[in-house]
Amino acid sequence: MPKEVVDLFHAIVAKLSPSHPFVPMDPTGDGALIFFKTSLQAVRFADELLDKLHISNCSEPLKQWHRKVRIGIGTGSVFLSARYAPDGAVVAFEAAGDAIIDAVRLQAASREKSMCISDKTRIKLPGSWPDRFESPKALKAKKYVVIGCHYKSRA
Repeated sequence: MPKEVVDLFHAIVAKLSPSHPFVPMDPTGDGALIFFKTSLQAVRFADELLDKLHISNCSEPLKQWHRKVRIGIGTGSVFLSARYAPDGAVVAFEAAGDAIIDAVRLQAASREKSMCISDKTRIKLPGSWPDRFESPKALKAKKYVVIGCHYKSRA
């Protein structure tokens, strides 16, 4: 994953959560697992990321990455185990949980340049946020079927 993408992730997290800018992130080749405390934080992050990537004047590495980006958001328990440096900074962590499995399957079922969330995530969203997603349906994700809600196309 290009450094510019990682920098963009950190900038969006800092913008959305200025009082708590640390969000565990685990790069996974050309993607990343990012862990938020609430479903709304995850969806707001994804929405902001997609918004930034739709801007035509972004750099070439971001344009290349944007062409194939797919976001999956699952909601549920995740267990994080952190390793710390002597100064107290987190240097690495391991993660496990069904929400990760769901998110990976939803990401595989997502449309390009979009996001797909679990019905569990959609139910937890306040206000008009759920209206931004299609009704839940069974989606094929490689050899699995997941219940997900596609993000409605941008105008």
